[in-house]
Amino acid sequence: MLLLEDEQLLRRFRAGDRDAMTTVFNHYADDLAHYLARGFAYRAGGELRHVSGVRQRSELHDVLAETFRKAFEERARLGYSGLSPY
Repeated sequence: MLLLEDEQLLRRFRAGDRDAMTTVFNHYADDLAHYLARGFAYRAGGELRHVSGVRQRSELHDVLAETFRKAFEERARLGYSGLSPY
């Protein structure tokens, strides 16, 4: 919701501003780490699927870093419209 609530932050984020990306990371990293560590369920194609949690701390760090690396790629930033949760 952070980027939906702050249009200036969204513009800076989409432009690749380092401070904006740091703000986004700091806002979401703890919650994402929680989901990655404990696992979660989601629906895809009408089917309930489960992701088991990441057990090793070093693996959690790697998965978290890779998730943000992909989210912060130029293509992902520019592809985000700001109309739905990121």
